[in-house]
Amino acid sequence: MSTETRTRLQGAVRSVPDFPDQGIVFKDLSPILANPELFALARDELLATAHPFVDGQHVDAFAGIDARGFLFASALAAVEGAGVLLLRKDGKLPEPTMRATAVTEYSEVTLCLDPSMFEDRSVVLVDDILATGGTAIAAADLIEKAGGRLLCAVFFGEIAALPGRETLWNQTGVRAAVVLTL
Repeated sequence: MSTETRTRLQGAVRSVPDFPDQGIVFKDLSPILANPELFALARDELLATAHPFVDGQHVDAFAGIDARGFLFASALAAVEGAGVLLLRKDGKLPEPTMRATAVTEYSEVTLCLDPSMFEDRSVVLVDDILATGGTAIAAADLIEKAGGRLLCAVFFGEIAALPGRETLWNQTGVRAAVVLTL
């Protein structure tokens, strides 16, 4: 990634202190999503960052984590001619579903998926920010239990002070590609 692109994307990320809880600095990507040029840059950098991890393997689908992961997964899938799979929060999908609960830096979240959508598919997991890795670990476990083949996980940003990438690797063996360290 060029220094100019990195500077533009990094500069558009808004840091919101004490949201959603005291001591948390929320990384708001809304300014990137709202700007067509920046969103296209983010999409292209996500693809370029994931490319070495996919290593020429066919990608059937990009699986987005509820909710901002859906936006990035959809953009990647549209460019790559792949499908979009959803990892939803509990109560958002009709049965039958598979569930996994993750503890994050400030909450607990239960993710669900429709296992029939993942079976025998090569998948790239997509989300906006990698923090502790808990949500990504739950998603990776669900994808594999549903019969999907997880190629890698790709994130727009990661929180440098948290061990998300290392934790994801240690607990699942899934490699994480990250565009920006925040």
